[in-house]
Amino acid sequence: MKFEDLTQRYDSLENEHRAARATNDAQNQKMVMLSNNNERVKNDAASYEEQLKRECEDARVEIEDLSDLIKTKDRMLEDQLITITDFKEKIKEKEDEIKQLTESKNKYRDFYEEKL
Repeated sequence: MKFEDLTQRYDSLENEHRAARATNDAQNQKMVMLSNNNERVKNDAASYEEQLKRECEDARVEIEDLSDLIKTKDRMLEDQLITITDFKEKIKEKEDEIKQLTESKNKYRDFYEEKL
């Protein structure tokens, strides 16, 4: 081979090498960008997961608090129902007592009216 042929071949190989290096550099930049995006997505996902965990824990605590409140209200209603039932019984007893007293009064009234 002639010197000129070798020089052309060298220049051709050097151009191919530069093109390959440029392609390699571009791919490396893309790789770095993708790696950074991947890290950001991982961090975002971890942050979102932590946020969801906190929200779930907050919701669980709120549910427990509401459950306790419902139980307390239920006990209060049961106590009120017992009190109402007691009052109904007392009212019924008073009504029976009033009925007996009325009957007794009417009996004595009738008795005294006959005597008069």
